[in-house]
Amino acid sequence: LICGCAVISLIGKDSIDAFIALIGSFCCVPLAFIFPVLCHFKLCQPEGKKVLLNVAVLLLGLALFVYTSLSSLNQMGFLRNERISEFI
Repeated sequence: LICGCAVISLIGKDSIDAFIALIGSFCCVPLAFIFPVLCHFKLCQPEGKKVLLNVAVLLLGLALFVYTSLSSLNQMGFLRNERISEFI
């Protein structure tokens, strides 16, 4: 675990802001948008319009997860594809 953290810190030392953004996109976005919807589906078993609202929030969370992850990876310099860089 310590060696893994050391390697990650060596990779992310030049762009700490993008590294923190990557951690936020992998931890905070699912915690705020994806996990609550999945728990609500499991616990409440909604019907009708509530299902559509849950699916909409889940899709928003997935889209934000992908966008913020790609954006922070692009800032760190891991993405070299021009199409992805133009999109972000």
